[in-house]
Amino acid sequence: MLLKLILLFVIASTSYTVAVFQAPEIADQIGAMVWLEELNQKIRDGKNTYDTVVTDIPSKTDLLDTYSWALGDAKDLTSDLKDKIDITKDKIDTVRGTLWEAEQKYNDIKQTVDDTKEFIDATTQKIDEVKGTLEQVSEISDKIWEVTEVFSSSGSSN
Repeated sequence: MLLKLILLFVIASTSYTVAVFQAPEIADQIGAMVWLEELNQKIRDGKNTYDTVVTDIPSKTDLLDTYSWALGDAKDLTSDLKDKIDITKDKIDTVRGTLWEAEQKYNDIKQTVDDTKEFIDATTQKIDEVKGTLEQVSEISDKIWEVTEVFSSSGSSN
């Protein structure tokens, strides 16, 4: 009994599926009565997809053309990528060169500042030495005036 029921269901399903293609108007009316309108469209779409997959098998030439096209695109992409990498490398080298020049200028400026500081320190030391010498000369000059005054006063008293 269950087998007959399953067999009856299979025959009805098969008949309905055939009717969707052989008598689409009748199948659509039946589908509308039992709320299966979408099922009819899905069956048709499934058949179209099946037909496309089964009948649109590419030939050997098509496959080779597709392979050649993909290989050509891959080579173009590789070449473009290599060019972009080279451009990036050149820009990095340019930046590296600019940074090296900036470092050299910084080192030169630092050396100039250090040299200037040493010069100022040496000059300050010399100024201090000259100042000390001038103080000594001033002291000697004062002593000479004192001696000169002593001699002038003693020479005038004679």
